[in-house]
Amino acid sequence: PPTAGLAFMEIPPLKAAMLTKNWQGLLQEVDQKVGIVPELGGASVGVMRFGPELERRTLCKRQFERFHEVNLGLALADKAEGEEAVAAMREALPGLRIAGYPRGARCCVYACLTSPA
Repeated sequence: PPTAGLAFMEIPPLKAAMLTKNWQGLLQEVDQKVGIVPELGGASVGVMRFGPELERRTLCKRQFERFHEVNLGLALADKAEGEEAVAAMREALPGLRIAGYPRGARCCVYACLTSPA
């Protein structure tokens, strides 16, 4: 399987939110630096934002935005005082309603922190 060599580990929600922001920045850099366009000269860069590539990149961008939003919400909830307040804030996160049920109360974040290269 594609994930066989990847090591996932649990990370705090705030760290996951910061990691997602970093990934979003890398995605934006790749989005802007597609390659050399021979018609415009050797040093030019083209932006590839059309057809199925546009749809894929748009969905990827939305996924990063949702992941960041949920992790930031989890981090803010964890700073609340009292266990009941934390649980209530975690359950109120709209991004963690799956099949109509709140899933944030005991939610953990896992990510692979190894370099993709």
